[in-house]
Amino acid sequence: MQEEEVKVFFSHIQCQRFAPNHVCIITPEKPGCCGCLYETYQEKIKEGKDPNLSQFDKGQCLDPVRGEYSGANEEVKAKSNGKHSRYFLHSMFGFPHASCGCFSIIAFYLKTVDGIAIVDRKFDGRIFGTTATALRRRTGGGDQKEGYLGTCVDYLKSKKFLQADGGWKRVVWLSNALKEQVLDCIPAEIRDKIATEAQATTVQKLREFLRRVERL
Repeated sequence: MQEEEVKVFFSHIQCQRFAPNHVCIITPEKPGCCGCLYETYQEKIKEGKDPNLSQFDKGQCLDPVRGEYSGANEEVKAKSNGKHSRYFLHSMFGFPHASCGCFSIIAFYLKTVDGIAIVDRKFDGRIFGTTATALRRRTGGGDQKEGYLGTCVDYLKSKKFLQADGGWKRVVWLSNALKEQVLDCIPAEIRDKIATEAQATTVQKLREFLRRVERL
């Protein structure tokens, strides 16, 4: 399914137990932060056993590239204690989807190379002057952090994956374990042009790598 083909999206607020203002929006092409898929939420709605789960009219598409919908904005404003009023479902800039803490991967912007790095939360080591643990703390909590996005592996497989930001063409670094996991989803022409910790853990090394593969 595509977002254009359905009339309703889902929202989930269970994570407000530890991220008080967090609202998770789930669409056919944007899984929950924890990785739960649209089809799973459809079944949960039918069961009617999850008080934290709601179905809502997606409303008007305000921006098909960033993934902004009037219904999603209304849902977020109503359920985030007034903290948030807009979500871009497919961009990490402007009004990115808030991140709770249940995400398995973290995407973050590297301004010095104008690219996006993605690390799995279990990554052990230092990258670009920080760690996965520090990134997790900065990204989570239910706030909108421009340039940071906590999400799930399945979102990397979506055709709308950060499409407003360039999608895979903007990704310059992946932790090795994650790259192996999603290798088939990466466009063939850039698979070998995305660095891992084997090639770079500092911005200087990353710049050298990107120059070698003619991406900088």
